[in-house]
Amino acid sequence: MSNFWAAVVGLLLGLLANKLTEYWARFRSYLVARKLQGKWTPHNMTDGQHINRQTPMHHRLTDIKPRPWWRAFCSDSHILDVSAEDPDGRKHGGSLVIDPVCSWFGTRIVLYSAMDEISEQRIVISPDRETLYVFPVPTVATLGPEAYRIHALCKRG
Repeated sequence: MSNFWAAVVGLLLGLLANKLTEYWARFRSYLVARKLQGKWTPHNMTDGQHINRQTPMHHRLTDIKPRPWWRAFCSDSHILDVSAEDPDGRKHGGSLVIDPVCSWFGTRIVLYSAMDEISEQRIVISPDRETLYVFPVPTVATLGPEAYRIHALCKRG
């Protein structure tokens, strides 16, 4: 009978270790996402290799906010809320989902509030977490591939 109880205790300890590992990974994802919190300024890529940091695309900021701290152990801890406004005044929001396996990559879904326009963007995050390189996905854009261009978001100091 003692082998039975040893197996039950071993199973329960294994389940506990698995859950703790999962919560630790979620918390680490939350800490990565929290580093991206703040106001971001859009800048053009001059030749595909350099960011024109001298003049922004426009003076409307992109606001990135992580989930509240009490959601740090939830399954959506790596998702940030994004709100912004285009130069022509169109407001949009959506989510920035940080890849839980590789925290240098993300996907942003852009939802325009006053219409049914959507687009998807692939995001590459710089090592210092101060620049987001934005690459529109041409096949996931209601206005077509010409409507969106590669640019960068630079964090405001």
